[in-house]
Amino acid sequence: MDLSPKIQQFLHDICSKIPDTQTSLDTYNELLDHIECKVEWRMQAGYSEEEAITKALEEMGDASAVADQLGAIHSRIPSLDLGHALMKIFWGFLFSSFQLDFGYSKPIILMAGFFLLLAGAYQMRTCGKSFRRSFQGFCLLFLFYLITNSISVLPDIPTVLLTAMSIVSSLLNFVSVILLFQGLSHLTDCLQDGGPHGISHCTGVYIVMNLLILLALWIQGLFFLVFILFLGSLFYILRQIYSLRRELLLQDVRLPIQPFNVKSRTVFGAFSALFLIAPISCGYIAATPNPVQTSYSVIETDSSEQMADIRHRLLSNDLPEEMVMVLPPQELQRLAGMDEMSSHWQMYTIDEGNLSLIVAACRLDSQRTRLLYWFSWDEAPKHGFRDTIAPIVRIDPYFDSSFNSGSFQNPDETLLLLTQKDGQLYSMMPAAVRHSSDGTIQSLDVRVFPDIEAQYILYAITLNGDTSGYAIPGFTLDTAYTHRSSFFCLPYTDSSSSVTTALTSSYQHYVLTSHLRFNVESSELEP
Repeated sequence: MDLSPKIQQFLHDICSKIPDTQTSLDTYNELLDHIECKVEWRMQAGYSEEEAITKALEEMGDASAVADQLGAIHSRIPSLDLGHALMKIFWGFLFSSFQLDFGYSKPIILMAGFFLLLAGAYQMRTCGKSFRRSFQGFCLLFLFYLITNSISVLPDIPTVLLTAMSIVSSLLNFVSVILLFQGLSHLTDCLQDGGPHGISHCTGVYIVMNLLILLALWIQGLFFLVFILFLGSLFYILRQIYSLRRELLLQDVRLPIQPFNVKSRTVFGAFSALFLIAPISCGYIAATPNPVQTSYSVIETDSSEQMADIRHRLLSNDLPEEMVMVLPPQELQRLAGMDEMSSHWQMYTIDEGNLSLIVAACRLDSQRTRLLYWFSWDEAPKHGFRDTIAPIVRIDPYFDSSFNSGSFQNPDETLLLLTQKDGQLYSMMPAAVRHSSDGTIQSLDVRVFPDIEAQYILYAITLNGDTSGYAIPGFTLDTAYTHRSSFFCLPYTDSSSSVTTALTSSYQHYVLTSHLRFNVESSELEP
């Protein structure tokens, strides 16, 4: 019989998805013979030719489903599946090693590299134990990424928890990539001449790459040399992956590769959407107004007589108006009924930037003194940059290793450390109090993180004294100094967005350290 257009279209839809010419021709003849048998049987049962063809095609099923089933039987390796899987690994490793930052492009490129590595490991997972474990590691890493990015936009998440999850994610990524390289090195056993022998060295080179990244973060002067070595290591690994792919294709090596079919692409697309939607959803939750945990807004003049009186007392002690007006109502309430107050001004010039410091000591009663610190920049320090990070939140303070860590204790009351940007105040981690051997507070280490985009920083602490109290006029301010320190920054949230806008990274900062020393007097305070 003449070949029906319906049958031709059905066979074309199936065989066009099989790139290998001979396999496609064999499949075409096999399916055609099967369909003709069905049509002939239907016609013998009394059906017309058109009805018999329709019934036969219905029994064969959907063309796309048949093509996927045949793809599992007639291996599409090496002309498609193996080549595509290795190219996903090639581009995934390249993107995941991206270290430059142009705006917010870096996290996007890094995540694109992660998903390509995940897809490549998914296809190769049936080729050996190392590939299977690598895929499992990437799946677990995806879960950690999803949880970390989702909860990082929520308020008051413990820093220890986020830091621990970030460290675990980094270790999972490192181990998963190592297992992937080990699986690739085992593929050389399938080649006649052993293939590119350099693929077995990729594990060691990858470890060196990570060490170079750490070295570049700690030693700024060697950045250019380290960057050249990093690029050389990256090029070596990419060249070995590409050479292995080429040899496997040339020698027509048959491996049980999992095809990346429509179902697989749908699942990966769903997970990608989930990765984007989850942090946004949590961001909306975080953006919901909370009367207890919110970022303070610039405080307008309060109409209450008590607040006005407190502000008047602060202004009469030569405190700048911008400092007084930004104090939150909670802070003004704390200062109500203060017995005495004194202030101290000092100016610093750091890296061609001018920094003003005001210290105000407010005696609340015979046992408590409230210290207020006001840092404002006439011009930001030259090296007070943080790449694209603004502002810093949830950052661990740096303590000089020369100090005995046992001498630092938590202050008697939670500190209030705020930095202003675009009319919003952002909470920051407190500094530390240093105690003398008899338990009295000897000095307060104030850590200032310069920021071109921040106009000022407000810092406050309540000190609990003994029955004799603290002598307010007796404090002096040491000379400030700067030094390089490294901080492990967690994802942050900008005031204009409820979505996390940066991944975990290390950044360098100049830190201004001032020691505020004050005397403890044994004399009784005036009533």
